[in-house]
Amino acid sequence: MRNMLTRVMKDQRGMTTVEYAMGTAAVVGLGGVLIKFFSSDTFRNIIWAVIRNALSGFIG
Repeated sequence: MRNMLTRVMKDQRGMTTVEYAMGTAAVVGLGGVLIKFFSSDTFRNIIWAVIRNALSGFIG
């Protein structure tokens, strides 16, 4: 039993697949948060304020 546990703990097969799956899940979660943030009215108002300030600096 001990040999089997040692062998299972040292076996790295499938780790790359797990790492890709966890990375993909993290990116999808972050993407969802960013989509929610970028589609909010608050973000839209901030962008318009930045554009308005930038244009008022050029126009005067």
